[in-house]
Amino acid sequence: MIGTWIVWLILFFGINQAAKAQESPPPNLDHIEVYLHTFDVGDMIYTNFGHTALRVKNTESGRDLIYNWGIFDFGDPLSFSLNYYQGNLIYKLGVYPAHQAMQRYRFEGRKVWQDKLNLNSDQKRILLNKLAWNALPENRDYLYQYFFDNCATRPRDFIDLAIGGRLAAATQEIPTNMTFRDMVRDGYRVNPWMDVILEVGMNSRIDRVVTRWESMFHPLYLREELQKINLDSGSLLGDGKLLIDAPDLEQPSYEVFKVLAAILLLPAILGLILIQRDSYRINQGKADRIGAWGMRLVGFAGVPLFFVGGVFGLLMPLNWIFSGHGDLHHNVNMMIFLPLDLVLVLPMKYLMFLGRPLQLGAKSYKIFRRYLILHLLLTLGMTISWAMGDVSQNLNRVAYLVPACLLLLGIMLNFGIQEKRGN
Repeated sequence: MIGTWIVWLILFFGINQAAKAQESPPPNLDHIEVYLHTFDVGDMIYTNFGHTALRVKNTESGRDLIYNWGIFDFGDPLSFSLNYYQGNLIYKLGVYPAHQAMQRYRFEGRKVWQDKLNLNSDQKRILLNKLAWNALPENRDYLYQYFFDNCATRPRDFIDLAIGGRLAAATQEIPTNMTFRDMVRDGYRVNPWMDVILEVGMNSRIDRVVTRWESMFHPLYLREELQKINLDSGSLLGDGKLLIDAPDLEQPSYEVFKVLAAILLLPAILGLILIQRDSYRINQGKADRIGAWGMRLVGFAGVPLFFVGGVFGLLMPLNWIFSGHGDLHHNVNMMIFLPLDLVLVLPMKYLMFLGRPLQLGAKSYKIFRRYLILHLLLTLGMTISWAMGDVSQNLNRVAYLVPACLLLLGIMLNFGIQEKRGN
């Protein structure tokens, strides 16, 4: 999955020996057992979508191997990050003894389910031949794509090949009731801040409905779909058991965007009420204590909003230019979060720390006002277009932040900056 399993690199050094031990299937396959290993989600960013591996066990020889498509080289963190950002991240198939994997499973502290694949000898032979081919040094590497080529889609494709395409036939054209965005949201519920970053940063490409076949990029959905498949001999998955038990992760009971909206909107509203009570004196540059506290409340909400919004506004066009991930391009949130919002942090700091407007020269004052008006029009126009259905990107969570944004821009326009008066 996204950023999967750095720790498996420790096991990667045994890949050559283990792969050679399973280069070709033995002639008698009755004693070959194949299992699907499914890992529950974890609380780290790179474990939030779970994980998938295959286990191949020879009950006669005792050979017991794990096939894991989640191996990558983190030896150079800068190079790794750059390759990931550009969409050029290489993952590998790792093959190693099962007893090493069990130690790793227990260390991870996550639930692990083991389900037996009920394959006949011909199906096992197809799968084992494919695994042996994939384990060759020249075939181990693949270009990682978080939705379409990852640790879950690789075993999905191999299993589908072994059972004659029945999995694809049953799922490829059948839509789910989810979009990719829904699945990303579900995966990052336990990491609210990453949830916010991806919600704002990813574009309309992830708002199309996912087919059942595509949903299997997520390991838990892969297991769920395989449980529905029936072969001539019965269910594809059988003899399932909980291999490693662990406590369920605690899910936040709140919607992070609603909380952020409340944190921003409530002080802005209270601040506006206090400012209105002292608006005449503020416009004369002589705010009393009530007006000053109103401005401080507005600044308290405005500094984080416009700082974070400015960072988003700066990153989104850069992502469009430099990132290899198409899901980060042409993002309509660029109409709400603008790079120059970082400049608005300065007058907001004046309000928060000094309780008074920022005094500007005539030229700077006019530029600031024009920018604030432009920002108001862009944000309001984008929100109206989305509400009318003219924007395909899902903004139903980002929209919680729009009232606070509009209110703070309006307060800034009317009270947050002032033109310096002559002596």
